[in-house]
Amino acid sequence: MKKAQLAVLIFCAVFMVLAFSCASSAPAKTAAPAAAAATKGIGGDLGALELNLDDNFEYGDGYQGLFTDKRLFNGSKIAPGESYTLKITYTASRDLEDVVQVGLADTTPAANYWRSLTWDDAKGIEMAELPKSKAGEKVSSTIKLTTVAGSTGTSGPANALVFQTKGAGTKGKKGTGVQKAVKFTFSEFVFTKD
Repeated sequence: MKKAQLAVLIFCAVFMVLAFSCASSAPAKTAAPAAAAATKGIGGDLGALELNLDDNFEYGDGYQGLFTDKRLFNGSKIAPGESYTLKITYTASRDLEDVVQVGLADTTPAANYWRSLTWDDAKGIEMAELPKSKAGEKVSSTIKLTTVAGSTGTSGPANALVFQTKGAGTKGKKGTGVQKAVKFTFSEFVFTKD
């Protein structure tokens, strides 16, 4: 074997050893995002946001908004017996006709599109309430929610935060709300697991 061929062979062997060593000691690039998501936890300070409570007279007797943002549970699944705290400050775009009810619900097909997770009418466990307010009036409140049922999955719709308020309209008939939709503008929205 000639010196040039031997030199190339040695160079290739050294290169492969170094490449293998570097590859085995380098951290996996896909592990970091997964680890970050796993340590993210439930909720936290979600900052300023808006939520529309739209006409829901087709199914109920008022207006309803569903907060299904994945940051609320960060891939976790609600289980029975858990406690959560929601600290909010908001204004409504119009005068409210009634109090605002708040709770967690599973709105997926697996839950037949509606499973209450923090209230049970049959057992007398009611939804949390926020006071009736005027348009532009600043409302601050801290709400405690305790789950009575578990969700069917980890998606946002399976772990939805529901805001609803009653109003004048025809129950069972879509789009009949007299006052129309209301927008909540949150300047503070902090959701934590106790």
